[in-house]
Amino acid sequence: PQDMATEMGPLATRRQLEHIEHVLRASIEAGGRVVTGGKQPDGIGNGNYFLPTIVDCPHPQVPSVMEELFGPVLSVVTFDTEADAIALANDTRYGLASGVFTRDLTRAHRLTRALRAGIVWVNTYRAVSPIV
Repeated sequence: PQDMATEMGPLATRRQLEHIEHVLRASIEAGGRVVTGGKQPDGIGNGNYFLPTIVDCPHPQVPSVMEELFGPVLSVVTFDTEADAIALANDTRYGLASGVFTRDLTRAHRLTRALRAGIVWVNTYRAVSPIV
């Protein structure tokens, strides 16, 4: 993480790693499908590393959607309309951060106003150094 070219380092603790593994197991049981990742990388030894993970979620009640993981997990839920997307994004206990990806600047402004989150990134996500 001290190398400025680093984009992702280890999880903070073994407990956090185990929490992510637990939520992913529960997500699979709830119908989620791990598209990529979902485990520690091979040959890493004792580090708290976890592969970037994408979970395809058939509904928004999948645990990886509803829980804050603080790890490299992206849960994907499809929606039909912009209003559906806003409702999905705002249906959380946490609302720490949100992201909008669009080519339409007017839509970006509209969505950032509608999303209930501590921070909303547009066309990027977590744009901070990993050493922070």
